[in-house]
Amino acid sequence: MYLSLLLLIISGCSTNNKNHKHSKNNAHMDGYIFFYEDKDLSSVIFLSEESGIESEELNYLSILEITEKYSNYYFIVGAKKTFQLPSNIKSRDKVTISYDRILESYPPQIPVLNIEKAE
Repeated sequence: MYLSLLLLIISGCSTNNKNHKHSKNNAHMDGYIFFYEDKDLSSVIFLSEESGIESEELNYLSILEITEKYSNYYFIVGAKKTFQLPSNIKSRDKVTISYDRILESYPPQIPVLNIEKAE
């Protein structure tokens, strides 16, 4: 009885989420990158593909509207001036990021180890 309960718990903890791929110690996530510019703040924001955002919304919603509507799916990557982005990546591009942890804050912050433009 206890053994079957333990096996049920262990099998429930393993997920096969296509947007969160793991390799060695790093995880990978697909989503969209946004550059937020304000007089007091310049940030890079990542929106997980799990948000289900429609391509039309990517084109017409402002970054503030996106972060409000999809508040459970976005992460602060860092200040734009301190985070080096590949030159071929523009705001609202679909990307794949690799990371080793998500910092507990609100909004959550994710130290990105690598970023590539998605195919």
